[in-house]
Amino acid sequence: MIYRFETLVFYFICYSFMGWMTEGVFNLFTKGTFSKPNFLRSPIKPMYGFAAILLIVAKERLPFGLFVLSAIIFPTLVEYLTAWLMVRYFNIKFWDYSEVAFNHHGYVCLTFSVYWVALSLFLVYGVHPLVDAFYNFLSPFMSFVLPIFIISLLWDFITTLAYTLKQST
Repeated sequence: MIYRFETLVFYFICYSFMGWMTEGVFNLFTKGTFSKPNFLRSPIKPMYGFAAILLIVAKERLPFGLFVLSAIIFPTLVEYLTAWLMVRYFNIKFWDYSEVAFNHHGYVCLTFSVYWVALSLFLVYGVHPLVDAFYNFLSPFMSFVLPIFIISLLWDFITTLAYTLKQST
């Protein structure tokens, strides 16, 4: 299946928001507070959107066994790259797995990589059919709604980037 740009943007926004919510709920149960620092001001975590899109496309193109392997590799790679970029360019570390066994630079660890497999399978087989149906329901409005989301997301990224760079100098 070939996905249209607007479809991928819709998925990206949905899964980035769901990632923000999932982290908030996880944080609520593990630390007693929903709030957790976020790079962007909006309630989205882009790393979840990128990982979800990679997984959705992989599910369509790979046999199940390779897809399961990609469900450990893609989210872990996205998590590692996100952590590395945040530390390298902004000196910000939102999470640290240094105290967890089998970690790499504290950016990723085996425990969470295994969690990604379960979450990935739940995402593509349980959640994604619902998100796709929601997209199909909203598709007549996408030409109006998506540009607003894209502009808002770009504005958030640019203003956050400018603020973060200003703070680091």
